[in-house]
Amino acid sequence: MLVSASLPPLPEKIQKEIQNGLPKEIEYQVDVMRSWDRWLDEYMAGLTLVRTIKYDVLKKEYRLSSLEGRYLYEKTVTDLNEAVRWLTVLSEVPVAEAASLPPGRYYVRVDMASRRMQVTGLFSVLMFFMSETDFSMTAVSESFMVLP
Repeated sequence: MLVSASLPPLPEKIQKEIQNGLPKEIEYQVDVMRSWDRWLDEYMAGLTLVRTIKYDVLKKEYRLSSLEGRYLYEKTVTDLNEAVRWLTVLSEVPVAEAASLPPGRYYVRVDMASRRMQVTGLFSVLMFFMSETDFSMTAVSESFMVLP
């Protein structure tokens, strides 16, 4: 089962922070969920992807990396729009084998979260009230059937 998802562009604040050279990390959680009528939905398969972006202000290029399971993909681009598109669009990510899923009604949920930079030492104790994420969003697909 290959999953593709397109999420809205990053907020302007995040794009400006990237252009100022602050590294950003976006974590995706792609889950295949089995839908039940009178019970909680069941997690069947999933994958975590971590994409990072860092702008090199001297070379004027964006360094991109994507950790997909146990594979690391890296690339470099010079256009901000291309970097943001790569960061917010998932294209045919392998999540599960449809033959291994029991028959039923399913949907795919994609959670996206941008984590703040890690605060260490005494500052982490003093700043416990700060949120750990810059922003987060969730996209849910239409339901679909898996037949025997």
